[in-house]
Amino acid sequence: MSMMSKSKAVLSEKFLFRRITEDENILSRLKIISYIRGWLLFRKYKKLYKNAFVLSSHIGEVVFTCSYVEAYKKQWGIDKCCVITFDRFIPIVGLYETFDDVFALDPKPLRALSYYLSDKNHLKTGFVNDIWKNKHSQDLFNKCKHSKIGYHAEFYSTYLKIDIRSQIKKPDISLIGNYLSNRNSNLDFTGKTILICPLAQTVKMIPNTFWEKLVSRIISKGYKVYINGNMDIENAITIKPDLIELVDLASKVNRVISLQSGLSDLLVELGIECDVIMYEEQAFYRRKDDYPFVVPSLTGINDSTDFDYLVERLIERL
Repeated sequence: MSMMSKSKAVLSEKFLFRRITEDENILSRLKIISYIRGWLLFRKYKKLYKNAFVLSSHIGEVVFTCSYVEAYKKQWGIDKCCVITFDRFIPIVGLYETFDDVFALDPKPLRALSYYLSDKNHLKTGFVNDIWKNKHSQDLFNKCKHSKIGYHAEFYSTYLKIDIRSQIKKPDISLIGNYLSNRNSNLDFTGKTILICPLAQTVKMIPNTFWEKLVSRIISKGYKVYINGNMDIENAITIKPDLIELVDLASKVNRVISLQSGLSDLLVELGIECDVIMYEEQAFYRRKDDYPFVVPSLTGINDSTDFDYLVERLIERL
């Protein structure tokens, strides 16, 4: 770094700290502190790796990015690439074995880094390499956000020139054991067992009455039911395992029934028997031959769905 650029960096830093002390708006102060924190983290990781992905939002982002890291590196002649993400996502990244290095950050610093990258016109999911930070890349990514097929899919195929169907890499379920050492589960896997995952971050929730009727019908068929998340239903067992423990559990039960989410995408890619419920607008693209993530057992719903009928359809698949 030249003396002039170093001086500019110091001046910028002094200006920001002065803003913190002078600005009476507490929200503005917090944003500036977050910005500085992100800037310092950016400088740290830039020294370590020229190419990095910052995965800070949800499991689906991790699944999609990890699936195409190898194709991304090959297409653009990249030697090494790292990921910076939440500690709880690290085992999921490890199931793909696509990154050369992985760094875990707590939520606050990771979001600070994402905030800084967004402000600097880097994509939130990648930084430092030119193909991520030029203006055309940013404009296209923003345009793809309005695509029904999913903006990650369209962006990867259109701008990064990756064949999102043929170049996908699947996670390896045999690697789960690497992250489960010295853990003792008190869950009982004897007998017939169903795991229900009724929660999602990015889609509308299904009424609780549907899940209650479904659980009641499943139990009447002689199954034990585990429910992942904050939902208490009579005679079902509510669990809150960490992510890799949940994947391990899903691999051992007779079947998983899940609202479409990043978690369900991961389970399907791992080859776990999974009934996925999703809204018709998403289901249309998941049924297309050229969509990268195909769900074998898919049920499409809409605002006029007869949920009693849906319960019976799911029971028939047991």
